[in-house]
Amino acid sequence: MRIALLYPPPWKIPAPGGAAFAPGQGPPSELREGDLDADFFQMPYGLLALAAQAMRAGHQVRVANLSAWPWDRVETWIARLDADLFGMSCYTANRRGVAFTAEAIKRHHPAAHVVVGGPHASALAPELLAHHQGIDSVAVGEGELTLLELAHRLQRQEPIEGIPGLATRTHRASPRTRIDDLDSLASPHEHFATHIVMTSRGCPGRCSYCAKDAVWGRPWKALSVGAVLDRLEQAVARVPVRMLMIKDDTFTADRRRALAVCEGIRQRGIHFLWSCDTRADALNDDLLRAMRLAGCQRISLGVESGSPSVLRAIGKNLTPDRVAQVTRAARRHGLQVRYFMMLGNRGESRATIRESLEFLRRSEPDQYVFACLSVYPGTRDAADLEKLGYIHREDWFGSDFL
Repeated sequence: MRIALLYPPPWKIPAPGGAAFAPGQGPPSELREGDLDADFFQMPYGLLALAAQAMRAGHQVRVANLSAWPWDRVETWIARLDADLFGMSCYTANRRGVAFTAEAIKRHHPAAHVVVGGPHASALAPELLAHHQGIDSVAVGEGELTLLELAHRLQRQEPIEGIPGLATRTHRASPRTRIDDLDSLASPHEHFATHIVMTSRGCPGRCSYCAKDAVWGRPWKALSVGAVLDRLEQAVARVPVRMLMIKDDTFTADRRRALAVCEGIRQRGIHFLWSCDTRADALNDDLLRAMRLAGCQRISLGVESGSPSVLRAIGKNLTPDRVAQVTRAARRHGLQVRYFMMLGNRGESRATIRESLEFLRRSEPDQYVFACLSVYPGTRDAADLEKLGYIHREDWFGSDFL
């Protein structure tokens, strides 16, 4: 089967010097430079994982990152692309672009099937299908096996209703059993050059602002140490610069596994520089030393706040003192430390913001990045605000806010 996997733009992007689109089609009026940072335009790793799995099954697969393309180029490219099954990654920030792209696909290829997955789609599958006629089905959660089963049934012209993890207009998605053996999946690094590597799915944490349970479910699952090392070798061999970013939600969630990965990097002689994201309570001195010896340059810690009361309110189960302790240890071993900070979480006030600023002065990370709280579907924040009547599910479809 011919499969096209696309990462759509956030909206209809005007061509340079071209006319603006009608209200509701182009960018939001309040958009400011930097609102869409460089991470938004990075090809989703999940799309590459889906492509690798479909290619191993014998399908013809095209993968395209349309996230920064002017709309006229998107339309032209879709018209020329001949595929039986189109799949798209849907995030909250590109939800309108997904809808516009689905409409374009149906205009040019009315017989093609359009399936959408990703965090926004997983949390709002019935609503997405109700509002956008160009979308035929929604893959909820992990998509590799769902996509293969969908392609198999379409190829055999069989009904697709009842596929676990797939929502249609007549059937809600029944739960699909989590993929227990991640080693059994095809490696994206066999086919694609990407400096992003993911070695696990999910996170043991229960933070109120995070939608990882809607996407991955629980519990945390990981590749074996050997599979991680194989993928690192594949990735290093393909990228033009020997630098990788391990973008697990919490790379060191299992400290013994992370330590074994670091030891394996040295034993296999895989020479590259890397960074990772993790939590302060998932690190210790021995692991930090091993990471540095294995080529890690920087760790990014999800700190969020320097206020103990805010950390308790969001379910972080972390203390500023622990973060400061780990920061000192990491810097002793020559690691750069970056903090991810937030403003506007539950219980935030001028006093708690001052606590965060004082904490930064005291702990002295190499870098810190602040973001205001964004409420995403599939999070505890969104669910609680819905119960209180402050937001409604229709809000995600009736406005062009970013």
